[in-house]
Amino acid sequence: MATVGTGRDQASKEAFGNLLRLHRLEAGLTVLGVQAALHRYGKPVSEQAWRNWEKGRALPPLTLLPTMADILNCNVQDLVPPSI
Repeated sequence: MATVGTGRDQASKEAFGNLLRLHRLEAGLTVLGVQAALHRYGKPVSEQAWRNWEKGRALPPLTLLPTMADILNCNVQDLVPPSI
């Protein structure tokens, strides 16, 4: 089990957050727009949670990635940086 807070873990979170934000912007969505879309999929996520993901403070549950990719019009692989 990886240790939370190591430099590599933090770099992975930040890389994921950068990709997430990039794909959200490319999809032309605001954070609130993504939040509304996730709610329509039956997977409500708080605005704060999404912002934490984009800022590299946390990672979302893996089970949410396919829905996120669908909303952002990309593949799950597009959201996962090579370092993870």
